[in-house]
Amino acid sequence: MTDEQEIKKSKDQVKFGRTEYTAESTAVDSVIAGNQKSDHQKRHQEMEKLGRDFNTFSDNNEDQSFQSLSPSETLEEYQARLAQRKVQEVKAKVDSFGIDFGNGIVETARDKATLQTRAWQENTFDSTGILIAKTFDSSLESAQRVEQSPENVFREKYFRGESLTLSEFFQLPEGVSPVVDSYRLSLTKQVNESGKSPTLEHSIFRLKNCPWGDEIKIVYNSNAGRKDYDPNTKTIEIGGQLDNARKIETFVHEAYHATHRGFFKLYLDPILDGRPASVDDFLNVRFGDEVRAFIEEIKVNSELTSHINGAQPVTMMVIEKGGIANLPPIPFFDKDVVNRPDLNALYARDGLSGIWRFLRDGKPPQTNSNDQPIKDGGQGFKSHETYGQRYRKQYEWYQSTYEQQLQIAKQVLIKFTNEFHHTPEQFNDWGY
Repeated sequence: MTDEQEIKKSKDQVKFGRTEYTAESTAVDSVIAGNQKSDHQKRHQEMEKLGRDFNTFSDNNEDQSFQSLSPSETLEEYQARLAQRKVQEVKAKVDSFGIDFGNGIVETARDKATLQTRAWQENTFDSTGILIAKTFDSSLESAQRVEQSPENVFREKYFRGESLTLSEFFQLPEGVSPVVDSYRLSLTKQVNESGKSPTLEHSIFRLKNCPWGDEIKIVYNSNAGRKDYDPNTKTIEIGGQLDNARKIETFVHEAYHATHRGFFKLYLDPILDGRPASVDDFLNVRFGDEVRAFIEEIKVNSELTSHINGAQPVTMMVIEKGGIANLPPIPFFDKDVVNRPDLNALYARDGLSGIWRFLRDGKPPQTNSNDQPIKDGGQGFKSHETYGQRYRKQYEWYQSTYEQQLQIAKQVLIKFTNEFHHTPEQFNDWGY
């Protein structure tokens, strides 16, 4: 080999990183690349049979590839293309460049987005890519709605009246629920500091540690006033017609019912020895829970909500015979009167026993949607049963379902100790 040939051969070598390519190896690569191109074309053909394509589009008027004359274009074709671009009816408001993969996905330099299915089913695309751009713009708006924070998703569900889990409820953003806002504020305060409510905190602590807490739901009803906890659906309903103070007080009251099923005292207490409790013991537990739910409400009012402008003490409407407002009974006067005794004052004076006697004997009136008592003729009002009468009727159900509820109570205790890692003593102390 001559010196001239050696020099020529060295010039044919190209160095790239640590790999050397010669003219011979480049030729081999060309064959491989040709095979890959053939495979690539076959793949395109297969996708096209499935109704997919790999079109590109652009709305970048400054892109020089659109402004300049392409090598394959005649001058007339070039001028026609520019004219067509100027008269486009819709300018796409999307990324300056994107690839339509033909399967409902458009990828741009920023991200991938799924096109709306309906547009793909009902429309075809022309070479300008206008419809693709319009659909992609709409898809971006949809994606932005989907990608909003979980807290805002829960907020929308809440105001639509959809049920929230406890976890979702306590993730609501600020300004949505006075219950959640007051709880968060209370956690930041010291005892006796304004805004601190140990009763509210303990109520929510019980909810979060309740072994059936994953079944409890919170529902906002914009048209409702005060609503009772529903044990069948395990739902606490917050009435939109209540003021903020009453929303908080009612929530605490109903949360007490939601977390107190009497499983230990009525089913698992060793004193029972596998038999149902007596009617008096049953009332001490179930009617006692009603009394304590009112006391929870009174305590939250005293600690927190009474400091809200315009807040009133906790009251309950009851029908009284022969009295006018707060005046003593008038002899021979049989007209019913509806009173609203101040339960805060009653509890301060007589404690638990005072609330107990009041709920045992007080007969609440039936009310309409505006919380007004419903009259029964000219002399009285339609009434509900007293709480004492209501819970006494439940004793028959307790006896008939004892064995079934006993098995449920055992499973709940196992979950409480194994999954929540608490003790049987806490199960009793916390009232479950």
